[in-house]
Amino acid sequence: LFEQDSNFYFSIAESQSVLDNDTFPSLENVSIVLTNSLGESETITALVDHTFYYQNKRVYQSVMRAREGLTYDISVSHPNHKTATATAGIPDGVQITSLDTQTVLEFGYPALRINMIFQDPVVTNYYELKLFAYAPEIVYDKQTWETIDTIMSFQEMYYSFPSDGLLDNGGNSIFSDELFNGKEYTLSFNTDKSYIDYLLEGKEAFPEAEIFLLPELRSISKEYYDYQTS
Repeated sequence: LFEQDSNFYFSIAESQSVLDNDTFPSLENVSIVLTNSLGESETITALVDHTFYYQNKRVYQSVMRAREGLTYDISVSHPNHKTATATAGIPDGVQITSLDTQTVLEFGYPALRINMIFQDPVVTNYYELKLFAYAPEIVYDKQTWETIDTIMSFQEMYYSFPSDGLLDNGGNSIFSDELFNGKEYTLSFNTDKSYIDYLLEGKEAFPEAEIFLLPELRSISKEYYDYQTS
């Protein structure tokens, strides 16, 4: 799994028996060859420390960054194992035409409705919708969970689709254009207004900072769509 403008991270482990209690340690002496559709190639052999969701892991990291519209071939080899390969790419992005907001009631409580308009191309497309708030965040110590700092950061927010919307996927942010292929479409979704008010209260720590919401309409591959929906 990878996204535009990011490095590639590879976690390589040996297969284990169902009776093993192994925690899948990182496999060393691995050689990874990463090649894009422009013929640019990189060989990765060194493990580095990387933090995933507050946990440190030993991974292989590329210098190459993923670019929109390109496909990538991966070949993983090890002296004691057969070579593993994979191919994946990043589809071209779809531009958001316009955004507007309105205050509505959802289950009797104030919510902010975001209306996102975009032109869907006349091919099969797959999307992921994400919503972030750039606002103050409390940083906790990973061991004691005591407060150690407050910073400005992008925080992922919960949202829901209104009941009258075309899409109803049980809160899943992954969807296809099956019902609006090739059309201009207005995607409407709600987020809790009381949480936005809570974020605004934290502005006292950063009086000069601008707090805002960032909706993202991500174009995703069919492989990623199939993986998430299955």
